[in-house]
Amino acid sequence: MTPPTEQRRTRVAEEASRVAGGVRTLGEALARLLQPAAHRLGLVGADIVPLLVLLVCAVVLFVGLAGGAEVYEGVRERGDLARFDQPVLDWAVSHRSGGLDSAVTAFTHLGGPVYFPIILVVLLAVFTWLRRTASPFLVLALGLGSALAFTAAGKDITARSRPPRALAVPPYESSPSFPSGHTVTATVTAVLFAYLVFLTARSRRVRTVAVVLCSLWALLMGLSRVFLGHHWLTDVMAGWCLGVAWGALVIVVNTARLLLRTRHRRLDDAGDTPVAG
Repeated sequence: MTPPTEQRRTRVAEEASRVAGGVRTLGEALARLLQPAAHRLGLVGADIVPLLVLLVCAVVLFVGLAGGAEVYEGVRERGDLARFDQPVLDWAVSHRSGGLDSAVTAFTHLGGPVYFPIILVVLLAVFTWLRRTASPFLVLALGLGSALAFTAAGKDITARSRPPRALAVPPYESSPSFPSGHTVTATVTAVLFAYLVFLTARSRRVRTVAVVLCSLWALLMGLSRVFLGHHWLTDVMAGWCLGVAWGALVIVVNTARLLLRTRHRRLDDAGDTPVAG
């Protein structure tokens, strides 16, 4: 009779095999789906990968925008999500202490208007030097510039009040609360930073570490805003959704640009460059 431990191991192995098979089947299906588009663009083999990136980012963009819209609708109508705002803030207030408040405030300042530009300049310098191209500057500038613009517009449109100052940790902020600007910019930066690491690094370990650190940066930045009483939880949730969506949009634009550049280069090499009309 087979021992119970061995049976569990067999079941786990079989399940892992089924999952792996499903992933391969999905990948093959996506490749077949994108093959006609790749052929029309003059792309072959590994060049289908950027098309897969486009497809995945398009899905992420849709989900992020839908999530942000759902959060906004809940806030506007004081729905289920908004009902968690006050209890979560009350929990944060009950767990504050002098040392913890100072540490969280120092961290949240890293995403503010003073220290964040310094961090951004350092990141841009590193990636520009590693890749010997201005592409990182264009990607981050496009992503953050547009993110700041739509965040400001969102604040003006919603005009939501921040939590009461009696429940907040100084220094206080007076701009509208929805969405959280710190969270949007931190999330957009995290998405684009991870994307640039994937373009630059060849080590799987480096890529994995980058994704984990970027995810923690966006997550903790948002939670710090709630803990300090500068934002409601739904402000931060909307910031995460919109930040992920906007980062995905920038990746779609940049990937499409790279695909078009590849296509034109191949047409040039083949001597079939179309004449402009």
